[in-house]
Amino acid sequence: NMSSSLLRTRASSSIQGLLSTASNRIGGVNALSTSWRTAGQNLAMPSAAFRPVRSFQTPNLSPFPGLDRGIRVSKNAERWTDDRGEDEMTFVFLEGGTGVGKSTLTWKLQKMGYNVYFEGFVDLCKQHPHIPPTSATMTLKWSSRLMSHLEEVNRLHAQGKIKGSVAFFDRSFLTPAVYARGLPVADFMMQIMQEVRELYSTVTVLCEAEEYAMMKQIAGRMYDASPPEKEVRQALGEEDEEFQRTILRRYEELEQEGHVDLILDTSSSKLAIAALMHTLRLQNMFSPEGHAD
Repeated sequence: NMSSSLLRTRASSSIQGLLSTASNRIGGVNALSTSWRTAGQNLAMPSAAFRPVRSFQTPNLSPFPGLDRGIRVSKNAERWTDDRGEDEMTFVFLEGGTGVGKSTLTWKLQKMGYNVYFEGFVDLCKQHPHIPPTSATMTLKWSSRLMSHLEEVNRLHAQGKIKGSVAFFDRSFLTPAVYARGLPVADFMMQIMQEVRELYSTVTVLCEAEEYAMMKQIAGRMYDASPPEKEVRQALGEEDEEFQRTILRRYEELEQEGHVDLILDTSSSKLAIAALMHTLRLQNMFSPEGHAD
């Protein structure tokens, strides 16, 4: 309704204001040479009482046997009555470690006609080579773009242009909280994510795959990367296997603390898409309209 829309618009503007203020003041806390890989490795993840506004219980009936085993509701997520209206906009955030398959899922969802937002962090870093990829400044640039896309999706939804009233995002504000843990910007991003979850109907999906498959994906990505892209990815620690394991452990902590709604097995992208569509009660990918191949 109009009052709810007005409230969300004002709240979204408030979040943008926080981002703008932080960007103006970031000089006092931003050490451009500080690496996310070495800052605050042993500090505890900030605790926040996130409130998932939707819950999804995987239906008993599946398009084929075994589909339900590919996705599950996090046992640590709070359970709420699914009171989402038929036309209520929902943001689905795909989270997880590097190489787990989030971008592949996002690309396939786009082919199915859904509104998606690709991470784009490496491209952003290439556009601003003078800003270190691990800096708080780059984090705020990326986060501001993410918030702008949330607002753009809301505008498109008001015009009836969002399929299924759902949009999918390759990563969320949780990502910098995971990778920059121990830096001031990490706490700030956790606060932003908490407010977004309170303001909108959201679903946070933790994507998981075998570690070997993830490392193989990272190796292939590095092999195919151009020199500028490889430089960015190396700065982000993608070739550091121990750092990648640390990131996976941090995502496990997020799930244990209740910040994750669904856990999705992405070993097979096709089965992962089918399980996600089924659980979110969206268009069946095996119908003519929803085919993902």
